[in-house]
Amino acid sequence: MPRPGPALGPDDLIASYYTLARADRTGQARVPFADRVAAAGRAGFAGIGVQPHDHRRSVAEGTSEAAMRAHLAAADVVLAEVDGLPWWPEAGQSDAELAEARDAVLAVAVAFDAHHLVAPMPTLDQDPSDAEVAERLGVAGERAAAAGQRVAFEFLPWTAVRTLEHAAALVRAVGLGSVGLTVDFWHLTAGGGGPESLALLRPAEVVAVHLTDGRRDPSLDPLAETMVGRRLPGDGEFDVVGLVAALDQLGATAPLGVETVSLEHRHLDVDQLAVEVHDRVRQVLAEARHR
Repeated sequence: MPRPGPALGPDDLIASYYTLARADRTGQARVPFADRVAAAGRAGFAGIGVQPHDHRRSVAEGTSEAAMRAHLAAADVVLAEVDGLPWWPEAGQSDAELAEARDAVLAVAVAFDAHHLVAPMPTLDQDPSDAEVAERLGVAGERAAAAGQRVAFEFLPWTAVRTLEHAAALVRAVGLGSVGLTVDFWHLTAGGGGPESLALLRPAEVVAVHLTDGRRDPSLDPLAETMVGRRLPGDGEFDVVGLVAALDQLGATAPLGVETVSLEHRHLDVDQLAVEVHDRVRQVLAEARHR
């Protein structure tokens, strides 16, 4: 059975990888790990997220896992989210190679006692069957459970799993307590969902949350848009307050990951960025819970 991970709940905010990394067009962080952690702690975040390539790069550039833990402890921040669990083979990748890549990422989550790992739905040339998706998710979930971890499956509106309803059905087909959902406000809204969609879930199925605002433009490529158009709450058109209130009404206990990727804020110093994002999200929580 998975461990509960860090004692994080719906009042705790996680700065996702993209929120503070100021990533370049290839997804590489411009802000070093130590600076992200320190800024997150000073702003009031309880946790941060990393991606596997970011962890590997930090280690390769001389920041050992021991040093990472020291930075986290000094800032009173936990590494809560590992975003990018390999669970579907890449082109030309054997099952053995996939298993090796998956277990390496699981080892990072175990080393830091992460709250969860995000498993995004891949973009494929042909849509797979639901049975194959559930089978492969189940394999990842079994390995995660053996490592004491939980997997948060992330549906994406440009893939074969475009909606919350579809993703929830797949998670239920897997039938493992170690596999739940990532409720990403951008993907949910772009897939045609809203606060009312969350009522179909069970509280324990919400493993991860990615809180963001945005303005959907159907004429734009959704993948490109989600990488540059995630806005601070109140700067877009999503019902962010309603979505938070719906999660509360559901009884979801997952911490609130914050994922903003806004070109308008990339010029900010990481400390300024962390404070602005944190304080804006706290305003949203206050409004949602005042209802």
